[in-house]
Amino acid sequence: MRILLYILSSLVFLTSPVFSGVFTKAHLSTFEPYIVVHPPGYVGTGGPLDVKICIAPGSSTIAPPLISAIETWMAFSPITQNCEGCRLWEEGASGSTAPLSMESSILHELGHCAMGLGHVNWDVLNNSFTNSRDAATITAGTDVTRGSKDDIVSPLPGSHVIHWFRKADNNPFVIDGTVIDSATFTRAIIDLSTSGSLWPASGNRGVGDLLGLMNTQSVMYSGTDVAQRYAGLVADDINTVRLGMVGLDLTVGGGDDYTINLIYVGDCADADIEVRFESLNPGVPALCRSDLALIPTGLLEIHHRIVPAPGDARIILKINQDETWDVVFANGFEEGDHSQWIAVP
Repeated sequence: MRILLYILSSLVFLTSPVFSGVFTKAHLSTFEPYIVVHPPGYVGTGGPLDVKICIAPGSSTIAPPLISAIETWMAFSPITQNCEGCRLWEEGASGSTAPLSMESSILHELGHCAMGLGHVNWDVLNNSFTNSRDAATITAGTDVTRGSKDDIVSPLPGSHVIHWFRKADNNPFVIDGTVIDSATFTRAIIDLSTSGSLWPASGNRGVGDLLGLMNTQSVMYSGTDVAQRYAGLVADDINTVRLGMVGLDLTVGGGDDYTINLIYVGDCADADIEVRFESLNPGVPALCRSDLALIPTGLLEIHHRIVPAPGDARIILKINQDETWDVVFANGFEEGDHSQWIAVP
């Protein structure tokens, strides 16, 4: 079975790859590496930010996995061992004939259209390296793991890091109480020395294995096998969103700090994001059609929010109606894997 690529597709993004631990379009920003992308509706005012999500008429099958994916994002609870059946781009496909998980696909796409995130890996080259805007080459270091902290990037100095990482440890999976803002979460190459790193670590499964965290991968990794199921988010997914939530000053505690509320609504006329079935190109299970709008700050214009693409009334999350979808079970039960089911005494 083929490896499927989860991509954003919009008038802006069709011609350019996107990445995460990263914000959307960071690789194109004049002020890179400082661009930050916020959810729909954010204009710099702090407080609760409601992002309303609906389902288009005739697409009701989408409702259960969509609601579950919304609940996963809203829990803001990072976990490890979150990915069943994860395969890296360079490993190739598993050959499984299992259906594609609609919930996992929607979880990923909400990271794009609701949270402003891109992909953690340099997917334009179909591999698991952490991206740089202007690197000519990236090679694995002595640990022979793509996307880890000892990757060798050329040219240096001068490569623009577009992947935010924890300054203290450069670990995309560590779960603790660290406050995330520009003092603790950084893109500056010089800050890599704090953790003894050469390059930001990617939240891919290979790095998880290296750190002793099996079956752990960022939901925003760009490739997936059809047998793959995400049971939750990792710290890297949530930390990048949390950075945006501290607002325009990128410092926790200001009047521009906000909280995100993803809300499922029945009326699309009142929604920011519309989810619907549509026939897409083969190999594209889902995509987010959206654009970016600048949030003026008077200084460096680095803040943007997700908005509808030109000609659209809402941000559109498309689910490929031609795919074979798993919409009943999302944890492998139908294949005899009961490991994530709780036994009842």
